[in-house]
Amino acid sequence: MISSVRGRVLSVGLDHAVIEVGGVGFAVQATPSTLATLRRGEEAGPAAAGPAGGVRSSVVEALVGLGFPAKQAEQAVDGVLLENGGADTSGVLRKALATLGTKR
Repeated sequence: MISSVRGRVLSVGLDHAVIEVGGVGFAVQATPSTLATLRRGEEAGPAAAGPAGGVRSSVVEALVGLGFPAKQAEQAVDGVLLENGGADTSGVLRKALATLGTKR
């Protein structure tokens, strides 16, 4: 049994999303609230799922707007979300900036 996948969202339907992992598209059943957080072309996975998905994409977008490379921003935000679970956008942004500040 597969318990999680992480990859690029190819499409989002009413009851499933297609996530590309290693060149293979997996149809993944999900609740409407989880599907609402997914965006075509964006990364999906355990750290991006659920209510934190909107926080993740907002904070990554803000960090990229501040000039951080996208991959570095994603890694910092994922680390904060994994460490702290659900958090508000401003809290995740502050902690991600603190993490990124130590890597410069």
